[in-house]
Amino acid sequence: MAEFLASMQSVAARIRQAHDNRAEDLAHTRQETGRVLSEAQGQLRDLRHRFNTVVGGARRSRMEGETDRRGAAARAREARSLEHAAHARAMRQAFAALRDDLCQHEEQRRGRADADRSSRQTALRERADTLAQAFDNCRKNRLDSETARRQRCRLEKNEILSHVGQLTARVASLRADVRHTLADFRAEVEEGFRVFHGLSASAAPAAPPVVPRATAEATAPPAAAPIPAPAAPQEAATVAEAAPAAGAAAIGALGLSERVGVLLREGGINTIDELLRTSQEALLALPGIGPGSVREIQRILANRGLSLPD
Repeated sequence: MAEFLASMQSVAARIRQAHDNRAEDLAHTRQETGRVLSEAQGQLRDLRHRFNTVVGGARRSRMEGETDRRGAAARAREARSLEHAAHARAMRQAFAALRDDLCQHEEQRRGRADADRSSRQTALRERADTLAQAFDNCRKNRLDSETARRQRCRLEKNEILSHVGQLTARVASLRADVRHTLADFRAEVEEGFRVFHGLSASAAPAAPPVVPRATAEATAPPAAAPIPAPAAPQEAATVAEAAPAAGAAAIGALGLSERVGVLLREGGINTIDELLRTSQEALLALPGIGPGSVREIQRILANRGLSLPD
């Protein structure tokens, strides 16, 4: 396109140069013609008087020749004008064709640009759809994995709770067995104390024997035997002597609930003697010990013939 424009510009320059050259030639011809006419008129004026008769015929012939020359010049000018007009039409047609080519090229370029833009938009739209679909799939997979993880955690939690329930039931069963065993052992020990105290009272009523502490600790369970309640007047002295030894026993020998026993031990009350030296207000001041716990302690001590200090 650039070469074509350059060639057209060179053609236009050559046409303008030719037109200028023809205009210069025409001006020169006119000047020469005027000069010749001036000289001829001068010669005619000089020879008019001398060659009046001869000049008449020559004038007519010269005038005819001038007319012919002028007609030829006019025809030449008309031909040159037609040629210039033809060149101008050709130039206008060339410029019109060039303009049409440029418009067609611009339309083609715009068409290609629109097609490229449409293809890029289509590709971007497809890419966006692909990314959106991938994002949806990722989110769905994440939700599925999260749901599976929650279900797995729920199943593991249920299994752990079931196992804990089984262990709790097992512990409760073992605790009940231990309580029953301790109750049986306590009953046997109390029966042995009663038999022993009865034999001692019948043999020597004034001085009943006292069980040594080492023997009692060797034969007693981890929780010392509870203090037996006074069953008869003749056993009062024996119970009074056995009370100091029983007061040193652990707090668990009273048969309190597990919660109350733990709270008493956390409050620094580990033996029955320490409990018997603690007032009701001091018990209520311990963390977790309320009126209900105090009533339970008083009831169990009353069953053993003991009570809290005022």
